[in-house]
Amino acid sequence: MALINCSECGKEISDKAQSCPNCGTPISAAETTPLAEPSSQAPKKSGKWKYILLGVVVLAVFGSIIEKIDDKGPSETSRIAKSPVDASKPKQLKSDDDPCKNIKTMDDWNRASTLFQMKYSQCNPGGKGEAKKQEQKEKDLEAGISTMRDALTKSIRSTVKASRDFGDYDLQVEVGRNSYSAILIYPKDLMPMEAAQIISKAAVLAILKALIAQGIDPAKEWSEVHANVYTRLKGVTGKDMVREYGMASYDYNSDEIVWRR
Repeated sequence: MALINCSECGKEISDKAQSCPNCGTPISAAETTPLAEPSSQAPKKSGKWKYILLGVVVLAVFGSIIEKIDDKGPSETSRIAKSPVDASKPKQLKSDDDPCKNIKTMDDWNRASTLFQMKYSQCNPGGKGEAKKQEQKEKDLEAGISTMRDALTKSIRSTVKASRDFGDYDLQVEVGRNSYSAILIYPKDLMPMEAAQIISKAAVLAILKALIAQGIDPAKEWSEVHANVYTRLKGVTGKDMVREYGMASYDYNSDEIVWRR
């Protein structure tokens, strides 16, 4: 037996009854359809689970792509990234490599990057000839200075000894471009000023003679020639001191040797 609602009073009655026991209203056949029993199962929420499943699939696909990229490694990635233009440029140099080994012609140089050309200008095939000439010129100049220094040292010692026997002394000769100097340091505690003047002038004269012997005109080339005389002394505390007596120099305007204290 099932329960139905009375169409008149709304009370629940049996579907087998001929009339409503509450209000007496006759029950027709159409009203004997039983009420739907409440379902024991909750309605399915199919939309929520559909989105969750879709999210799981997307995450799985994304993880698979990342894993494939990692498997390729940096070498594969860099190989794909390189362009044909980069391949024609000099390879990246290691610290122990010769930066110029891949630059053989001007075409190699022109294909190199601007940064490479600025950093390794010595690799330019067009400039190597001039660079070598300049390098050889510097070597010749240094060799010439060394030869000149030796000649001046010998000439100064010979001239000073011929002027007067001043005893032992240290001699330092410096040679530059149109600049020649001699520094004479004596170990004696005291020296007459006259002796210091004679020594310094003799040293300047020796330099001038050596220059003239090598075809150098000191007056025309505005050569700077001077000689300083010093002596070693002990200070009041016993400290080693150096005292300057004065300097003789060549005046190329008047072509004479001048003494200054």
